[in-house]
Amino acid sequence: VQLLKAIVLIELESYLEALDACDRASPRDSLYYLQEYIKGYCFLKLKRPDEALFSFQSYFRELQTNPSTYDMQKTSIFSWDKDMEVMGFYQTVLKKDFKNSNLHNSLGVLLDKRRRSIEARSIFDRAIQLDCTNVLAHINRGKIYSEVRDFIHAEESFRTALSLDSTAVFALFYQGKSALMQGRTEEAVQSFSNALALAPNFGEAYTLRESIFSKK
Repeated sequence: VQLLKAIVLIELESYLEALDACDRASPRDSLYYLQEYIKGYCFLKLKRPDEALFSFQSYFRELQTNPSTYDMQKTSIFSWDKDMEVMGFYQTVLKKDFKNSNLHNSLGVLLDKRRRSIEARSIFDRAIQLDCTNVLAHINRGKIYSEVRDFIHAEESFRTALSLDSTAVFALFYQGKSALMQGRTEEAVQSFSNALALAPNFGEAYTLRESIFSKK
């Protein structure tokens, strides 16, 4: 309720009041996955760029590392974003901090979300060039490779991510989805099971694994 109230307040340009509503939000709020995104946007409109960047980066980190956040966003029927403005903000920040691999990765996530996958992959490439140990950029690039059915490069990206961090649950998850797209069901089950061993409440990983079992 508080986060929906915050969104209404944003539309009324009452950004301080919207921030207050965000701070009052409960983890049980169905829009809780948007909390840091909403806060970041409020800070952006209030011309407090450092706080905006901190909140946006927190949002992207949660979205890429927390299965519960991923599931909440995936299953939400609510749609609200200010992605075009946020992209412009990141492009401005990167002019001053061009060598920041994590910022490039976040911009890539925004582009991918807007279905601009070719541009997103280019940004993930740049993030990896700047920091070859950027696990999230490897995972995100692998996801895009998989979606265009370039499974060789996708698997290479996922393996690299897992060599850097064996607990990278989304590398396992997308590895499973990639295997499933190729009809390699046993490998898909193994990857989903490995992801669930790390994150037992990962809803989509569980659903996909069970869908394979139900067809046997």
